[in-house]
Amino acid sequence: MSEPERIALLKRPMLVGALIALLSELIFLIRLAVPNKLVFDEVHYVPAARAMRDLAGPTNIEHPLLAKELIALSLRWFGDEPFGWRFASTVAGAATIAGVFALVQLLTGRLRASLIGAALALMSFTVLVQARIAMLDTFLAAFLLWGIVMLAWSARALTRRQVHARWCAGAALLGLATACKWTAGPYVAFAAFAYLRLRHRHPERWRGLNPLVAVALLGIVSVGTYLLTFAPAFFYTSDPMTWSRLIPFQLDMYARQTQVLPPHTYQSNWYTWPLMQRPIWYLYEPVDGVQRGIWMIGNPAIMWGGLVAVAALFWAWVKTGSAQLLFPLCCGSPAC
Repeated sequence: MSEPERIALLKRPMLVGALIALLSELIFLIRLAVPNKLVFDEVHYVPAARAMRDLAGPTNIEHPLLAKELIALSLRWFGDEPFGWRFASTVAGAATIAGVFALVQLLTGRLRASLIGAALALMSFTVLVQARIAMLDTFLAAFLLWGIVMLAWSARALTRRQVHARWCAGAALLGLATACKWTAGPYVAFAAFAYLRLRHRHPERWRGLNPLVAVALLGIVSVGTYLLTFAPAFFYTSDPMTWSRLIPFQLDMYARQTQVLPPHTYQSNWYTWPLMQRPIWYLYEPVDGVQRGIWMIGNPAIMWGGLVAVAALFWAWVKTGSAQLLFPLCCGSPAC
């Protein structure tokens, strides 16, 4: 590639972001079918996805349906085998890396900073492991991150129509994140709080979006999108969902999620992660004729550096109220 062509490419961040997503996807696909057995919580989510694919009936009802629906699509397209179990997660992982690039590009306008952000995300062992396993968390992270991107992008829209469209898209993505796992739910309330605070300090942002309308749209669109993901459950061949059971079903999920579970051999307490005391063992046993191990532990350089960066961003946001500091602070949380 000639120098003028390289410069022209770097001036098109959307194309660069797409190339980053493609590169990430290719990395995540390497030896995706190894190990050739269900790993860790795949024993819960792959059977649930099979039931969703066949519309057989409710399974793994302690979590919402969307991530399992996406795994079910992967099973239908690529077959009920390790590659099919995990392919959808690789797409979500690639979207997460691209989302980091998009957010940094949006906030800084600097391609180098955006590339560094994407590279650091790609070198995060947590993202790498979760992007190669059929679990819920990668889908949550992808939708959540892109929801934050869209809400931040709406602040820079030039017309009232663009503001409303991007704001509603961001709210819908937050609803989809919550439809993967409830840990994304608090971000809807946090987005409303952040908007009200930033709108007061920066009235030039979100042109034409009334605060009352903004909060109402955020709630209605996110909740409505969340509820729409339950549509396939109405077509179960066994024990189908009904309108009268939709809300009680949410209460049942809450009861199941808040129950105390017995200790697990592979478990790792969250407060030990920054100190690298114990990883989460996803697998450690003979598979495919050899001893294999999968463990998820944070990259110490990124994890420790990230904690310092989050603390610095929080302090700077408290002092200045800058939106450019607030949005990356949101993405530095454990849920993302």
